[in-house]
Amino acid sequence: MELLWSSTVLSKTETKSLIETRINNITPPYILNLNGDLGAGKTFISRCIVQKYGFNDLPSSSFSKMSVLESTINKILHVDYFNIQENESFFFDNIYDNIDNNTILLQEWNKTFIDIDILQLNLEIINFTFEQRKINLFRLGKFNFP
Repeated sequence: MELLWSSTVLSKTETKSLIETRINNITPPYILNLNGDLGAGKTFISRCIVQKYGFNDLPSSSFSKMSVLESTINKILHVDYFNIQENESFFFDNIYDNIDNNTILLQEWNKTFIDIDILQLNLEIINFTFEQRKINLFRLGKFNFP
């Protein structure tokens, strides 16, 4: 893993601003793994990302495991791995065929690097208090991506 940046935020407003300036300018396709304790803000950050692409909300993936949001320009896949045991097989059985050049794949609770030619990032969220958190962004795997 290569640390790209690290930042401490003090509120949801600062978290949203950080995501708008540091994540929402990444060009698809990419995979963003969001990892942190329960309540760390993984789904909040996912919602900040999908709002940038004109989607009002992010449906819960708790029951279906995967939500798909599509427009004429972008496709966002949101997967919650919390209750999925075999991450890699779930990826290839359910997700891989849905990825194209306009896809953003948001994966909560996944720490597995999949060896495919798509930029893969890991967003690590560490809570200090209810709203104060440290957010680290890492590039996973191959480092030949922009």
